[in-house]
Amino acid sequence: MEPVSYKYISADNHLNTPWLPPDLWQDRLPRHLREDGPRVIETDLGSYWVWEGQLRKISAVGSNWKKLVDDEFGRVELPVGALPPSDARLAARHMDIAGIHGALFYGDTRKWKVDNPELLVEMYRAYNDFCLELSSVVPARLIYLPNLPTANPDAALREFRRLVGQGVRAVEFSVFDAGRPLASGVWEPLWAEAEDQGIVICSHTGHGAGVPRPPNRDGASLAAHATAPFVAARPVADMIFGGVFERYPRLMWVMAESRIGWLPFLFAWMDRQCEIRRPDETVGLGMLPSEYVRRNIRFTFENDVVGARLLEHDWSLLTETVMWCCDYPHPQNVWPDPDPVVEKMMGNLDRETRDLILHGRAAELFGIDFPKTPEHA
Repeated sequence: MEPVSYKYISADNHLNTPWLPPDLWQDRLPRHLREDGPRVIETDLGSYWVWEGQLRKISAVGSNWKKLVDDEFGRVELPVGALPPSDARLAARHMDIAGIHGALFYGDTRKWKVDNPELLVEMYRAYNDFCLELSSVVPARLIYLPNLPTANPDAALREFRRLVGQGVRAVEFSVFDAGRPLASGVWEPLWAEAEDQGIVICSHTGHGAGVPRPPNRDGASLAAHATAPFVAARPVADMIFGGVFERYPRLMWVMAESRIGWLPFLFAWMDRQCEIRRPDETVGLGMLPSEYVRRNIRFTFENDVVGARLLEHDWSLLTETVMWCCDYPHPQNVWPDPDPVVEKMMGNLDRETRDLILHGRAAELFGIDFPKTPEHA
């Protein structure tokens, strides 16, 4: 087999619940929680995850396997019953197909709705242990992000400290499930320790746990997907105007799958507020919002021609802040052949800028050693 010519690091892939092994929680939860804990069952609708006596999420383990494969892996052949994102070696081979050396794996865009607080925390812990195991399989290339149970700030901090002790480089922090506002003092120990330890805090566009997906009728589904990137605006503004990056200047935060074509307006409009409105006497900001963006925040995109055209302009701040991703295995992804999309977006950029966005920034931020090829030497 010829060696792969790597061109990319994907700063946003996914390990979604449908692709998790059916014994993940039953094998790992404390015994007294297993009866209510997640398991896969067959229903009239096909295979589903059930916990606390309710159907929660579709599962690829069972009769829905082919349906989900057709939706997300229809362009490649899979062994029957394979769960590619949960199989790190198979996921690495899938990255090879696309010339992708390294990748970060986020969880669901809508986290698990769990009524029992103890079960919720233990579900996160078990899932995180699984992520640590997957990350150890091809550690130079694939990072499966552990998730913090942000609905419970105290539990999130305890889990963060446990994960730091296991050597993680980054964690996923769901801003849409946060039990307290992002600028609340309850998060200060977490921000402080993340800054001190150099742990990247990663968030992803989405909605709160249990928020239903809109039905595909009366335009509801298409409207929701068309406006999905913009939900990132409020947490970005909350983190900046709440003074998080003023207090923790070395804290690095990623907002994944935000796309980027609309971001320069957000940056400029945040700066504008500092010009036209009274300052907030409870939060002293030493810089303009756009300067915190440049220093502390990174964004990901997969297919955004509008945003790519703005990369040429220094005033957009995009060249300084964005990272490419393929969004594997979501149906909207640009895997397994990202080359045409990337060429359309960035064919006019110089090699140094392209390399920075396509792999260099992610390699530096997450400690991935991108291989030197003749093309990138």
